[in-house]
Amino acid sequence: MLMAIAENGPLKQAQLALAFDLAPPTVTIMLTRLARDGLINRHSVADQKQTAIALTEAGRALIPEIERAWMQVDRMLCHSIGTSQAEGLSQTARKLRDALGGKPPHAKLGDDECGY
Repeated sequence: MLMAIAENGPLKQAQLALAFDLAPPTVTIMLTRLARDGLINRHSVADQKQTAIALTEAGRALIPEIERAWMQVDRMLCHSIGTSQAEGLSQTARKLRDALGGKPPHAKLGDDECGY
């Protein structure tokens, strides 16, 4: 969720729910926890009926750590099963996600690049 906000700028809660294919109450719970931990801010947008979600300084500070963690997982996977099999596993996982109607959790909204 933090990566999606970081990559797409301030987002409305409805956009996050749609991007992650989650029910709005589920997103509300997640965002409440992130706000409680000081990682996001909620700001009313012009019509006051919706809220824009943006990262705080603390939230932005976590992004490099999150990116390093994902890179470490990729390296460990490649080291464990080899690059070719890791690429195949990634492609299979994307096909399964797509077949089940899922969306990429870390890509820019509307984007489906996974790096393999």
